[in-house]
Amino acid sequence: MVKMNKMDIENFKKMCKTNNIDMATYDFEAKWDSGLSREENYHKITDDLKKLSPNSANFTIPKDLENYYWAENNQRAKEFRDAELDKELDRIARTQDTNKLNEIYKPIHQALNVLIKGKQNLLVITSNGGLGKSFQVKKYLRNNIGERGEKWTIIKGHISPMEFYHKIYENKDKIILFDDVWKIFFDENIMTMLKSACGDERDVEYRTTSPKLRYPQYCLFDGKIIILLNQVVERNEDLRALISRGTHLDFNLTWTEKMELLGSIAQQTQIGFGRNGQIQATPPQKREALEFIRINTNESDLKLNIRTYLKVLDTLTTLSYWKDYCLKFVLPINPELRLAHELMCSGLKHSAKIEKWRQETGSSQATYYRRVEEFKRLGV
Repeated sequence: MVKMNKMDIENFKKMCKTNNIDMATYDFEAKWDSGLSREENYHKITDDLKKLSPNSANFTIPKDLENYYWAENNQRAKEFRDAELDKELDRIARTQDTNKLNEIYKPIHQALNVLIKGKQNLLVITSNGGLGKSFQVKKYLRNNIGERGEKWTIIKGHISPMEFYHKIYENKDKIILFDDVWKIFFDENIMTMLKSACGDERDVEYRTTSPKLRYPQYCLFDGKIIILLNQVVERNEDLRALISRGTHLDFNLTWTEKMELLGSIAQQTQIGFGRNGQIQATPPQKREALEFIRINTNESDLKLNIRTYLKVLDTLTTLSYWKDYCLKFVLPINPELRLAHELMCSGLKHSAKIEKWRQETGSSQATYYRRVEEFKRLGV
């Protein structure tokens, strides 16, 4: 059963204010269906509000609200996928010559080394999903400061402000790893505590009259914080302010490095999806899957990752028409990114690039510049 909370009410108030809707005309609590997920309720109520808007054709949904409910709906699925990916990476690390892997993940290891040994107290690592950053961070912590629970802990999924304060208090002398917990970055109380924990004074305060609070309302946080994200929401000023207090590592592999990583996986005797079972593939099939990805992807396919290879290999061993299927449904091909990359490398004059972009995509010049910036950020 999913109940409406204060954050939901504030979000819908924000949506009404943005679209000049009188809140008195809509009973949010009566319309909330506890039998639906939070995201399903969000879409249901949003559709109702569109009908009440004086300008429904230009109805606007604040971007941070979309991210908030998307994160709620996808958190459990993501946690399961990450757990399975961790198992696969652990199998690789135990059976493969790790020199190449260590070289690929060296930036993460170096940043963690500085955090552990130095005086900085916040490290934020961003990268596309499925590249193994969570596994590498947890493995490095285990190998260098001990098992989880001894000198470090993890916070994942939904957590209330009071629960968050309890975690901070209970682990005030440890490293706390926040693994892609999008929702907390939209909670004003949690963000205030996070910024305090990473500030100069490091005094964290949580004031409440609730008898459920187990500890004093104030503590000094002497630990350190690691935050793992797949992306940074540009419009979330609180998150950007928090990141500015620490070190930000934007970890994204080049296409060549990704292929080297996938090549390491292809050499394994056993490849699979954890509890879902092993993929029964022969060495030639593993090489064929890798070659298929090499031929049909390039630097423009920014979402190529470890899971891509596992899905291609699984499809290869399942379907006779696996190539057509993978081209349509598995490979992370984005036509706009493909064209932007092609134009970047074309040698055409700038005006000719923009003209071709507009003709083939129907998108604006500004969109082309944004696509180019994505590549520049990754050093493509």
